[in-house]
Amino acid sequence: MMVQIKHRKTGEILLQSNVESREDFKLAGVSIPGAFLAGANLSRCDLSNSEMSGADMRRVCLSHGNAHSICLRKAVLVGADMQGADFTDAKMELAQISQANLQSAIFRYAKLRQANFSACNLTGADLSMADLSNANFTDAILIGADLRGADLRSANFSNADLSGAHFENANMLCARMTSAKLDQCTGLTSAKRDGRTASSRPAKPWWQVWN
Repeated sequence: MMVQIKHRKTGEILLQSNVESREDFKLAGVSIPGAFLAGANLSRCDLSNSEMSGADMRRVCLSHGNAHSICLRKAVLVGADMQGADFTDAKMELAQISQANLQSAIFRYAKLRQANFSACNLTGADLSMADLSNANFTDAILIGADLRGADLRSANFSNADLSGAHFENANMLCARMTSAKLDQCTGLTSAKRDGRTASSRPAKPWWQVWN
């Protein structure tokens, strides 16, 4: 079958391939900025090292996919199913990811400045060491999420459920936590808030504490 990916605005064909099945369609390392992939089934697909800035991926299914080092700057992923997907070291600044299923997704070391995670389900997600400065987590669910060592400066967690989340050595300067649920959270005393760490002892990198 012939598979085509077109530009979201111009309709230009960015990539096409003749494959026997969807599983044979490879997207690792491709450059398709502005691609239209809304509603596509990319479950368990390998998108690692791909350039997809500005892509329209609303309601896409990328559950358990490999998006390691992908570039999705300013991409639209509203309502996407990305449960268990690996976005380690991804570049997703200004991405629109609201109302997405991100349970157990991995965002270690990802660049997510000003990304919009409002109303997302991030239960059990790994956001450790990620740059989440100015990100929006309003009404998001982050139960048991790993935020150790993350840059959370000016992030907005208003009305978010952070029950059981881990904040060891996160930078939370000017982060907003209005009406957030913080039951059984760990590490808030070692996180930087209001220009200092709440702990009286010098903070250690979390990987020295936890490994």
